Amino acid sequence: MGHHQQAIAFLEAGRRREAGRAFFRAARLALTDQAAVAWAGLALCAQLEGREQLAQRANMKLARFTDRAGRRRLIAQLYPHSVTPSTPNDRQPIDGGSPLQAMLNQASQTLKNNAERHPDRADAHYHRAACNAARGEAAEAADQIKAALAINSNYAAAAAMAMRLGLVHTEEDAFLADPYGV
Repeated sequence: MGHHQQAIAFLEAGRRREAGRAFFRAARLALTDQAAVAWAGLALCAQLEGREQLAQRANMKLARFTDRAGRRRLIAQLYPHSVTPSTPNDRQPIDGGSPLQAMLNQASQTLKNNAERHPDRADAHYHRAACNAARGEAAEAADQIKAALAINSNYAAAAAMAMRLGLVHTEEDAFLADPYGV
């Protein structure tokens, strides 16, 4: 396995420091396009680790091989390798659901805590409603939208969600349901 492949493997495993070292070794050994990819990888790893000076130095080396758009393209190609979960347990939720469902569950709890801490904030209720709607909990979403609109009746996003949830109808719908207003 070459340094470049080793660096990618480290990056996918969440081991950014080791990935940066492997990218550095690959950059020192490569002479052409592979050097550009290696310097881009080192720049990405340094940025992810919060090592600004190293990231700047790697970007300066990378600038010798490609223009600004090329540098961004190379880093963008490597970035997906860095966002994979760092442990196998993170890949699949314990309950067997999708990773998105696990994130929604966690977000729901966080937003619930936020709405309880800030009961007078319409946006706290709105965001909780949006998360509940994404989880398929229409009744809970409706309750939160009602709370948001009770706080701020001019909240456009909450009003739009109320329409989507079927809580509010347009004047035309109301007229068609009861044209004589009886």
